Amino acid sequence: MLFSHNTDWYVLRIVVLYTKNFILLALIMFLASATFMLLMPILPLFALNVIKLPEAEIGLMVGAFSVAAFCVRPFLGYLIDSYDKRRIFVISMALFTAVVISYGFISTLAMLLVVRMLHGGSWASASTAVSTIVVDIIPPKRRAEGIGAFSLAMPLAMVIGPAAGVELYMRSGFGVTFAAASVTCVIALGLCFLLRLPPRPNVPRQKLKLSPAGLYEMRAMGISAMQFCYSFAYAGVATFLPIYATKNGVGNFSYFFVFYACTVLASRILVRKTFDLRGPSPMIYMGYTGFAIGAFIMGLTHSAGFLYLAGLFCGLGGGMIMPSLNTMSMNIVEPMNRGKATATVMTAIDVGMGVGAMVLGVIAQHTSYSVMYFTVTASLVLSMLWYRFYEKKHYLHNIERMATKLNEG
Repeated sequence: MLFSHNTDWYVLRIVVLYTKNFILLALIMFLASATFMLLMPILPLFALNVIKLPEAEIGLMVGAFSVAAFCVRPFLGYLIDSYDKRRIFVISMALFTAVVISYGFISTLAMLLVVRMLHGGSWASASTAVSTIVVDIIPPKRRAEGIGAFSLAMPLAMVIGPAAGVELYMRSGFGVTFAAASVTCVIALGLCFLLRLPPRPNVPRQKLKLSPAGLYEMRAMGISAMQFCYSFAYAGVATFLPIYATKNGVGNFSYFFVFYACTVLASRILVRKTFDLRGPSPMIYMGYTGFAIGAFIMGLTHSAGFLYLAGLFCGLGGGMIMPSLNTMSMNIVEPMNRGKATATVMTAIDVGMGVGAMVLGVIAQHTSYSVMYFTVTASLVLSMLWYRFYEKKHYLHNIERMATKLNEG
């Protein structure tokens, strides 16, 4: 025989997981995320230098994005669970592309806030749809591994996006940077039309209920609380790092994102195996501890070397937290409720980013960036305590309920 039994099983596993649709979805997510990350370090500078937005009000830019995403996501969960996912995804990507192109035409604060809100809504729609679709095509026994592999798209984008954005801006200005983001989005949109997904199962559509239980997945609320704390913390890094680094004389702060992304990549590889074998606890404790150490270092130092070291720790933590929380939320719901669960957890991302940007901006303005990053550290410690004393038991209880349902079915 050319292959042993074990080799055959391994090859089959690779074929089942890494299908054409899986690879296309990962590539689309990478390109969309690269666009997102390319703009992230540039937009605060654009708001300060072109729109003349006061430094204390930079959080408004992130807040507008998050408010729009927050308003859209609950309804997306229902739409994705009830209608054709591919069609929703393609429409969302088309809107996302149009919004990114519009950045090149902004000249006033009002235009910036409107575009940021449209950006938030379209990004929420596209990211919720793709996250739900990819879970549907991953074999259940390889869910953590598949989500971890798919989630590598974001850290890879973090390696290229911020560095490319800063380099383009420093060499050619905002116009060329926005044009590069637009071209990247157009390519991602074109790839969407190559997807060939199975039709929606012939099951009755649920009625849309305009209540918390109808719009949100209640079983994922505890996980969402942990996601909120992480996103609150990440807002302090993503929103204020460019200003913080510039004030402290760190010229090429994009290297922070490079170091961040490198350890995200390394930690995601660890998550792919460890979660399926040992459950979420090792990843949760290591992830939140790593990001907390990174934030604490940022609060203590003003040098480039220690800032890059903080990027390593933050990346180590972030790479474990996101796929672990996503997998937890998928493990405790039925397939027909995955859209709602995804929307619930991602709403926590939007709220955490928005609240974090605004609250942390006020803290930095009235105290210092050091105090702001110590606040970030505290939010991460709080999340670990929440998991230890509540969410761990709640998660295991829901896992047992899902196993009972499957056995009865």
